[in-house]
Amino acid sequence: MTLLTYKANASGTQHAAYCGACRIGYIDNTDDERWIWSLNTIQPKGGRASGIVGNEATAKSLLEAALYAWLDAAGLEFKSNSRLMDALQEIAAKRKMDATAAVSMKAIATKAIEEAT
Repeated sequence: MTLLTYKANASGTQHAAYCGACRIGYIDNTDDERWIWSLNTIQPKGGRASGIVGNEATAKSLLEAALYAWLDAAGLEFKSNSRLMDALQEIAAKRKMDATAAVSMKAIATKAIEEAT
């Protein structure tokens, strides 16, 4: 189960990221080798969470991880923790991690966001 859905612009170079009905960020393709992701929320230490990576899949994974880290820092959670765990386990499966690594991804994402801001 994935947390985010995406809607691309007409040219396919920008993808708006939605969590339910809320637009929470964007992924932009500047060329074939650069994908810029950004989470449009205020971060715990100020600034914003964003980065430049080499492919769309990594940009989407990092945007979703940033959203999880923001929700945790804001003291918020989803209506069902099983959705969160399902999503973390799905990410872990795609990256060939074990279940323990999936649980720790939230902490890893939080640390990565803190280091980036």
